[in-house]
Amino acid sequence: HEFTESALSIVGGTVPDTIFEDMSDEDWKSGFAARWLFVTTQQEPDFDTPLPDEDPQELAAARRRRLADLAELPRQLYAMPHTVMAITPAALRMWDTQRRRTEQAAHQFDNDVLRYVVTRLNTVTLKLAMLVNLATADSDDWTSIDAYTMTTAQRLTDYFKLTLADLLATRDKKAKHTGALQGVLAKIVKANKEKSNYPTAREIQRSYHSMEQNTLQTLLDELYRRGAVILVHGGKRYKAVHEKLPVGK
Repeated sequence: HEFTESALSIVGGTVPDTIFEDMSDEDWKSGFAARWLFVTTQQEPDFDTPLPDEDPQELAAARRRRLADLAELPRQLYAMPHTVMAITPAALRMWDTQRRRTEQAAHQFDNDVLRYVVTRLNTVTLKLAMLVNLATADSDDWTSIDAYTMTTAQRLTDYFKLTLADLLATRDKKAKHTGALQGVLAKIVKANKEKSNYPTAREIQRSYHSMEQNTLQTLLDELYRRGAVILVHGGKRYKAVHEKLPVGK
């Protein structure tokens, strides 16, 4: 691999909903998804409120120093001459063993998108190994990927796979929810057009065989929140504003 200049594929901040709505299955399968680094948290981070024993000014200064440190590595890499990066036999065997195992396991996945992405992550492991090697070299001899570096790169790839699987599982659940929303909206549109009727929640529920009232009300509330429907006749009947489901905000 020859690096003619320092580069990053994608740097940005987003939320899962945006990824699900703006990326098609072809984007995931083509290798586009493998160029993302997904960072997820259990709760929304608060970067502005210092801990009880932290001084706000010292905290801000520490952040500036940390950002400067992070910016230093790309500067150093950009200044390095072009080089050939080798891989030791032991590291190559580790990568090849993992590649074969991954590709074999991928055929057992129920999710087609995950199957495509996971097999492409074998290449990502090599890229991570190079980056880890560059970032952790103790001397100027950073041109050889050893078994230790490969272990670290494979571990990082495994974390990526786990996060990716969670995101895709969430996307699949969201897709089912989106399909249900579109189904309810279609019934409202049909009633508005064919019967000149603005149905109530109870009337919509009658057209379903097994949907619970609470579930339906949740879908109706979401349609209202997205601006797909409005309430008329005393706020008890639904009128469609759109025939297709608007993108969620």
